[in-house]
Parts: sequence; structure tokens; C-alpha cells
Amino acid sequence: MSPDISERSFEEAIVNTLVSGKADGVSTDHIADAASTYGRFIPGGYHRRTSADYNRDLCLIPQDTLDFILATQPQEWSRLKEYYGADVKKRFLQRLSHENRAAWDARRVA
Repeated sequence: MSPDISERSFEEAIVNTLVSGKADGVSTDHIADAASTYGRFIPGGYHRRTSADYNRDLCLIPQDTLDFILATQPQEWSRLKEYYGADVKKRFLQRLSHENRAAWDARRVA
């Protein structure tokens, strides 16, 4: 029986390696040691997402974006939360999306 060398099989192998934290049977648990400064997030960690997780209007994955900001900039997030209150997530994501689109448009013009 010959091995499956299809693109789908290759993609599955990559995703399985990223999700499991193991490459060819070799553990990469040492990555978790660096995670203490990032809360529950592991640098280089991978979480499988579906197309339903992607917000087409904002052009990003809202939960991943918020998780990153909360893990890396908790004090700044607290200040935003004090200022905007319950609307902070919505306003932050909209602003980020707007700035990203403006930067993209500027690159296309140049």
C-alpha cells in the first residue's frame, strides 16, 4: 500500500502536528515552559479554527484577537474597558478592522 501523498493528507499532518505539539513523535512540551508570562496561552501554540470563527465584516477572528490582546496587554485593556465599558470589545474590534483596512488601502495606492 503506497502512502497518501495528497495535499489534503499533507494539510492534516501539519494541523495534527501543530495541535498535538509533537513533530514526528518528538515532544515539544518545552514550549509550555515559556507560557507563564502569557497566561494560559502557549507561544507558538495552535488552535484549530473553522470558517464560522472568522468575521467577514471585520476581516479577522474576533476571539483570537481579543485573546491575544488580553494575554499581552492586560493593563491597556483594563484602561480601554474603564473608558468604553460594556461596549469595549465591539468598539476595539471595529477600530482595529478600520485601521487595518486603511493601512491596506494606503499600500495599494502607493
